[in-house]
Amino acid sequence: SARNYWCGDPIYLPQREAMLRRTGVDIPRFDEALPWNGHPPVAVLVALPFGLATDYQAAHLYWNLVTFALFLFGVGIILRELGIPLHWWSLFPALVLLIANNPVLDPAATPPTIFAVEMLAFLPGVQRERAGFVERLGHYFSTPAPRRAFFVVAGKKVLKPVFELLGDPLRADAQGHVTDLPLTAYWLELLARLGLVRQLPSANRVLARLYSECDDQGIWSPKNLRAMPKAASPLTAHYFPLEGPGRSPAQRQTDLTFRLALIAKLLAIPIEVV
Repeated sequence: SARNYWCGDPIYLPQREAMLRRTGVDIPRFDEALPWNGHPPVAVLVALPFGLATDYQAAHLYWNLVTFALFLFGVGIILRELGIPLHWWSLFPALVLLIANNPVLDPAATPPTIFAVEMLAFLPGVQRERAGFVERLGHYFSTPAPRRAFFVVAGKKVLKPVFELLGDPLRADAQGHVTDLPLTAYWLELLARLGLVRQLPSANRVLARLYSECDDQGIWSPKNLRAMPKAASPLTAHYFPLEGPGRSPAQRQTDLTFRLALIAKLLAIPIEVV
């Protein structure tokens, strides 16, 4: 609601429409489960400074940091009023709990892995037979993956997962900017093979932005491209780069240009070969 105010929209927009405008994510279940924002106007007034942040997740992080500081301040007031001494070494248990409080995935949960998604993407026959499953997969990936780290239990060990997907891994902002271009090209190609690109707002934004960075000849030519895009995820080790190391400036553009052309072909977008 605070962001709606700064954007000139009604403060109490329907939740589904507000979420779509502010984050680009469409959540149909909001129509029944959470159609309206239930916070009173005073709460919106308090949150107005956080509405200046254009990225919803960043604004939510700022809110959590401020409220956590206020929580600690409130605990200090309570301890002082009760006459409970607070020593500096008393902070260690709280610090341990804070650092160790990472969510562990329910052992009964079975989120899709990148391997399963890639295998399904290259099996069009199975996609036709299981069209309902592919549609549900599209709804699943319409929600951004959580930024907070999570862990899985394997026997007696707690491991940080690499291949499990808890939502859309692109982490794109409202303008379609992404931080990991190799993963973005890889994920967009899989979505194109699954026929899900046009169903996911974040994928549409990112793909439109990448195509807008292509020149008249269809070569991906973004501004200030001084080095080859670097992969931040091990998921694209088999996918990127197409060429080996080299010093040619054109090598910075080869992978993304080829992948964007391939995605355009998968989406039946006309390509004129020059």
